Amino acid sequence: MRKLITSIILAVVASHFTGCDGKPVDWVKEGWKSFEEGDYPSAITNFQQAITENASDAEAYNGLGWCYLFDDSLSKSITNFEASLSFENLIDANAGVALALAELSDFSHAVTHASVVINASPSYVFSHHTSVDIKMIRLTKAKSAAALGDFTTALNEVKAIESAFDADPSTPEGQAAILQKIEELISG
Repeated sequence: MRKLITSIILAVVASHFTGCDGKPVDWVKEGWKSFEEGDYPSAITNFQQAITENASDAEAYNGLGWCYLFDDSLSKSITNFEASLSFENLIDANAGVALALAELSDFSHAVTHASVVINASPSYVFSHHTSVDIKMIRLTKAKSAAALGDFTTALNEVKAIESAFDADPSTPEGQAAILQKIEELISG
């Protein structure tokens, strides 16, 4: 009887870490699947399980960062993106942390991380949620740079999106036009 109970316990434990076919579960893959379906609680659980199995899994921390970002838990998002970046310089983690930092008005660091994405991947698209793309990253950088008073950088990012636009970043009228164009591009 004791052998039977031990066998059952071992089977239950093993099934927790393997799929129905007996293969190990890829928690990160399952996390992204849940994330793409909009099931952030399940995604968080899967990414946390991946971290339990490998505490230096940059992609799992990246996944948590995106889950918390989409759930408006910005501080948790930043913590997880920073953990991800401490293990590997993932473009997706830089994109996510730039967005989160800009929302928390840490504009200087938002510009830095957005620049990493723009320089590394000029046609960036977040594969797990394609609404996050290079345009969004450039607008995040432009808005953050403008908030810091760097209207030349803001103008350059706007022109990268809409090359026909021009304004004088050194005048109040030009700065107002740049801010208006940024808002127009964000809204449209």
